[in-house]
Amino acid sequence: MHLLSNAIKYNRLEGEVVASISADREQVSIATRGTGRGLCGEQIGALFQPCHRLDAEVTGTDDSGIGLVIVKQLVDDINGQVQVASTPG
Repeated sequence: MHLLSNAIKYNRLEGEVVASISADREQVSIATRGTGRGLCGEQIGALFQPCHRLDAEVTGTDDSGIGLVIVKQLVDDINGQVQVASTPG
């Protein structure tokens, strides 16, 4: 839910967010895709650092900066992976 919430929160006005889930015998994949402003490589590298809000204070987005850290830790705890792909714009 937090990944979807972030995709919506950091999207642009009248943007689009798509969530998809797929599963097979070995794994479950949950993906979110949005039409937000995108992230550069440096921002992606900082995405899972506690309290690093990626300019949320400039954009006015209300966020504590710990949600994705918790998501990643929980997924790591069950031997999963969190992956990010994004481009600015």
